[in-house]
Amino acid sequence: MNGIVKALIVMFLAISYPINAAELEPLKQFINRKPLFLSDKNDTELIASRCSALYLVLSSRTEAVPKSKELKGIATEYADRAGVYDEVREVISKVTKSPQNQQKEFAQSYADTTLKNWKQSNDIFKGIVSDDLDVCRDNYAYFKKLSINLSQDLKK
Repeated sequence: MNGIVKALIVMFLAISYPINAAELEPLKQFINRKPLFLSDKNDTELIASRCSALYLVLSSRTEAVPKSKELKGIATEYADRAGVYDEVREVISKVTKSPQNQQKEFAQSYADTTLKNWKQSNDIFKGIVSDDLDVCRDNYAYFKKLSINLSQDLKK
């Protein structure tokens, strides 16, 4: 290949490469910037999407580790939490009419970051993964209650 073709391919890949978690705003920073995020549907949906994606990726990564009862329990807990956050995201997205591919982009970003973390240090819970997981854990009770309330409202 000549140099121009190689340069064009590299430029195309650089432009079309999906966002990675390093480019995502850390959830702690987002919450500090928007302390009333729970009162805004778009902000609540963003947190729900990010947390659902993060827990889904962590569940998948944890399941991939050689099986033990402890890890299986953790993988199940992560999957359950992903489901709760996803229920909230799904209901709110019907109101906000948000693009559905956003959660896939978040999941891909977290998947890429956890893989990179593992390759670099054998620890998937580094940097933004750990920080965002703290935010998701801290807000889980609220989102669980919101999920229950939203599902009850839908039944009415």
